[in-house]
This record gives sequence, structure tokens and C-alpha cells, in this order.
Amino acid sequence: MPGPPAGGTDILARLLAEQLSKAFGKPFVIENKAGANGMIGSETVAHAAPDGHTLVFSYAGAMVVNPSLYVRAGFAQELRAGRADRILRQPARGFTRAAGA
Repeated sequence: MPGPPAGGTDILARLLAEQLSKAFGKPFVIENKAGANGMIGSETVAHAAPDGHTLVFSYAGAMVVNPSLYVRAGFAQELRAGRADRILRQPARGFTRAAGA
């Protein structure tokens, strides 16, 4: 998990891990590796042994935005070689203070 504990993505990953553990009868462990807008955790997964035992549950910033902003984010191509599915789509919302409030 390339984000900090207790964030939105982490909570969803933990809920999914619980269901995967029940479905497969094996423990799914969430390991948070936050930092560098998700690059540290994503690089860890990209360089893990390709044995099918390591998954990444990430957010768009780490997987979509970073490769277009940072040269170092070459891990994206390595991760694209595997299978990627969208689990959840979150609408973006912005808020501002009303005039006179």
C-alpha cells in the first residue's frame, strides 16, 4: 500500500484484504510504505519477485500522475506488465467558503 495508514485508500485495502482472506483461506497482509507520493511503495511492488504473492492497492496519483511528472517513476511500466483493475471510482469534489460566511 503506497500510502499512509488510516487514509481512505488504506481503509479500502484493509476491507478488501479481509474479503480476499476469507475467499482464499490465506492471510492478506497490508504493508504501508508511504512517501514520495506513493513512489516508494509502488517501486517496492514493481521490484518484488514475480511470484503472484505481491499486490499493490493504490490511488491515481501514484499510478497515473507520478509517471508523467517524475523521471524516477519508471516503475509504472513494470507494474503495467501485470494485471490492473479498477476497484473503485471516486468523484473529485472541491469546496470553498461561501461569500459572507
